[in-house]
Parts: sequence; structure tokens; C-alpha cells
Amino acid sequence: MIILAVLFSCSQEPSDYVLFDYYELFKSEAEARGVKIPSFDLVMVFVDYEPKGYSGYCDCTNETKLIRINKDAFDYAVSRELDEVFIFHELGHCVLNKEHGKGIMSKNILRDYEERRKEYLDELFKL
Repeated sequence: MIILAVLFSCSQEPSDYVLFDYYELFKSEAEARGVKIPSFDLVMVFVDYEPKGYSGYCDCTNETKLIRINKDAFDYAVSRELDEVFIFHELGHCVLNKEHGKGIMSKNILRDYEERRKEYLDELFKL
């Protein structure tokens, strides 16, 4: 079961469905590459802050997986594609059990993501 909790503190925040939309896109991209995403409990929340240096964090230590997204960092992204990288990175940790590496799982911002999106997604969903 997917649980989506989005927390907001003011009226000019992203819509309630933003994180769910990215999760659905993540699943669609996985399935297009022959990867089936299993059912599990997932909570994705916007938070006002994260530990120093973190834009997002995946906690997979409990039965329910929790992704916390720093809403300021999310709002700072200059395009939908960079938001996608940001969310897919955390989903890569929680859903695919991926560690930091290269491509989307890199700790660096992928400024060439739009041009190399297919390549990066192929790499992300390679099991």
C-alpha cells in the first residue's frame, strides 16, 4: 500500500499530488524497462528542513519506508526534470535499495539530465 502524506505550512506550496505523480512516473519508467515495483508501505513527505547537507532522506529501517523531501530544495530546482532527478534519487534508495553511485544515484546534480534522461533511467532501473 502506498501512503502519501504531504505536509504544507503556507498556501504557495506544491499541490498535494506532486509526490504521488512522481512516484507514478517512477513506476511507469520502471515497468517500461521490465522492472516491476513491488507493493509496500511508502510515505513521502515534504519537510521544512533536513539534517545539514541533505535535500532529501530515505529511511528504510522500518516496515514502512519514509522519504522526507526538503521542500525548499525541491522548490529551488529550476525545472521539472531536476525535480524528477531529486525524487527518483530518493525512490532509488527506498524502492530499489540502491546506494550512492553514478547517474541519478550520484550525490551531484545532473545538469545534463534532460539530454541524457533515457540513459540515466536505463542505468537506474538496471538491476
